[in-house]
Amino acid sequence: MILLMFRYFVFCLFGVLLVAAAGCRINRSFAPLALGPSSERSRLGIAALERGNLTEAEKRLEDAVRLNKNDINHRRYYAEALWQQGKHQEALHQLDEAIKRGGQNSDSIHVSLAEKYLALQEKRHLLQKKVPLGI
Repeated sequence: MILLMFRYFVFCLFGVLLVAAAGCRINRSFAPLALGPSSERSRLGIAALERGNLTEAEKRLEDAVRLNKNDINHRRYYAEALWQQGKHQEALHQLDEAIKRGGQNSDSIHVSLAEKYLALQEKRHLLQKKVPLGI
C-alpha cells in the first residue's frame, strides 16, 4: 500500500513538473517582441498627434511608414496626421495603401476611409452653398 502511494506521489509530481515545464515554454512563445525602429517612431508620432503637434506627428509617422511599408497601423495614423493638416488626398492615398497591404485585417481602415470621403463630400456640398466651413 505504501509503495502504491509512493508511486502515485511520484507520478503526480512528474505530471506537475511536466505541466510546469510546458507552461514555461508556452509563456515564452507569447513574450512581447522587441520593438523595431518603425514602432518607436510610430509610438512617438501617435503621441505627437495626441498632443496636437501635427508637424512632428507627420514626420515621425512618415518615417515609420518608410521603415515598415506593410504596417497598416503606421499608415492609419500617418493618414490621420495628414488629414488634420488638410492634406486630404495624401491621407486618402495612405488609407488606400493600408487597405491594399492589410488584406482581411483592414475593416476599420475601410470605415475610416469611408468617413473621410463623406467628410469631403460634405465639405464640397457646403462650398457649393457658400456656407462657412468648420472643418
